[in-house]
Amino acid sequence: MLLYYPFKEISQILLCIVIEDALAGVQAAKAAQMRCIAVKTTLPEEILKDAGPSLIKDEIGSVSLDDILSGGSDYSM
Repeated sequence: MLLYYPFKEISQILLCIVIEDALAGVQAAKAAQMRCIAVKTTLPEEILKDAGPSLIKDEIGSVSLDDILSGGSDYSM
């Protein structure tokens, strides 16, 4: 199977972070091997956690610059 990434190198994926509140979005970020901060605006933490985001926050306003730069370390991808 040939996978296409719109990055020059796979290592550039590590520079990307997804902020998502939908289960499908978190799953897509994980499938693309991108770091993901899930936001609990539409789904409870238990459902989002099962999808494997890097970090879960209560709302978009609580996502800090540190969260974005570190990608979160509370949950493993």
